[in-house]
Amino acid sequence: MYKLIVLTILTVSISIIAGCSNKTILEEKIVKTDQEIEKADDQFHKKDTAAEPKSTGDEEKQEDIPWDGQWIFLSDDDLGQLQIEVLEGNKINYTLGGTRINPINNSSYANSFEGTGVIQDNKAEFTNNLVEGCGGVMEKKGTIITLIIEDESCHTPQVYLNGDYKKVNSIGNNASPFAFKNGEFYIYGISLGDTPSTVKGLLGNPDYEGPDEEGFYEWIQDYSTQSFYISYSGDNTAESIHAEADESELKTAIAKEFKGQVYIDDDGSNYLFNPDNKQLLIFNEKEQNGQMISFLVTYADGNFHQGIEQGWIRQK
Repeated sequence: MYKLIVLTILTVSISIIAGCSNKTILEEKIVKTDQEIEKADDQFHKKDTAAEPKSTGDEEKQEDIPWDGQWIFLSDDDLGQLQIEVLEGNKINYTLGGTRINPINNSSYANSFEGTGVIQDNKAEFTNNLVEGCGGVMEKKGTIITLIIEDESCHTPQVYLNGDYKKVNSIGNNASPFAFKNGEFYIYGISLGDTPSTVKGLLGNPDYEGPDEEGFYEWIQDYSTQSFYISYSGDNTAESIHAEADESELKTAIAKEFKGQVYIDDDGSNYLFNPDNKQLLIFNEKEQNGQMISFLVTYADGNFHQGIEQGWIRQK
């Protein structure tokens, strides 16, 4: 299973796929990225994660999942969590908190609640010890708690905490680093176009979520222990996935699942391309750190096709 800490080492933009005239820039960016990965590698410990969410039917049957423990906020905008302690007589203590970084001025905002409540069947009514009248209701359905605080004034405009929370220890650990289904690349269960909340449901909370400090992307999620890094466009959909996997495991999965167009360049970079949706997976088998190899999934632009036309990217 993946574990989460801050990482800002992967700053490769889509434009690294250059034509012949831009090949030097491509080489420099690939080398820089791999050097940064190697520098941080001592901090990394590879973990597996779920390839796909558990089915709704399974979750609905898991009513014996206890309330106790940590639940993460499945939000596209806020990084939050809910902690519950069940006491005697179905009473609970809880703490609830969330943070957000403003993409305009990089200011940090936070909101927090704490209090008590009582569980009755699959619901718990709770009070707020910090702000009078700002209690609400939690409803548990399998691995998901839906939290509702009806008084809108109890939330801050920057950090809105109503929504679904997923039990941390329900996040699976059986994913493959690579899958190709219905024309989509899936990296540890995540594909281009996914939202931040979808990723949290598969990997848990990132150690950093917010504007890219390097300025390449509008919004990022950073899962550093496993060298996992996702960038998002303005509509909160993933536009690139940077990851790391065991080289042998990755190549085995690719050989088994991908039968599409494969290209290679003079430097040993491999390009898996789906022309139907322009998705592109890139990895360099010559540049790896031990058994681990880094790779990128993004959308191909005109520079990729220019490389093919000029001959330095050729079909394998």
